[in-house]
Amino acid sequence: MEDWTEDDWMEWVEQTYEALDAKDVDAFVAQLTPGATVRVGNGEPVAGRVAIRDAFREFFDAMGDMSHAFTSQLRVDDTLVIEEIVTFMRRDGTTALLPAATVWELTEGKADRMQTYIDLSAVFTQGQAPALCRAREGVIA
Repeated sequence: MEDWTEDDWMEWVEQTYEALDAKDVDAFVAQLTPGATVRVGNGEPVAGRVAIRDAFREFFDAMGDMSHAFTSQLRVDDTLVIEEIVTFMRRDGTTALLPAATVWELTEGKADRMQTYIDLSAVFTQGQAPALCRAREGVIA
């Protein structure tokens, strides 16, 4: 993506995070390559648009609202690292503000990999965490 301008990068980031904050699964998945891999916290990696769509639909259904505020960004070639504060509105009405960092690897204008480093224990108890956020049984990830 050597021909991408700074504006192109910013437009991609805005579209991607607007989709996440709106809990618009289809718009979010449209920002990914067909074979993309996503991992959130210590959850198991999820591969492919269909599996990612299903995982994010469950994730969004398990919470109230969500919003992201960027604190810094770093881009090296086709890799983008975004530090952020994520505000989660839990189903019980309480709010959790959590620091996070997301690494995006892009290929031809779409994300091929997303890895978010975040501790979601303030949002979900172990028994109610959606699959996207759960580590495999007996594995410390």
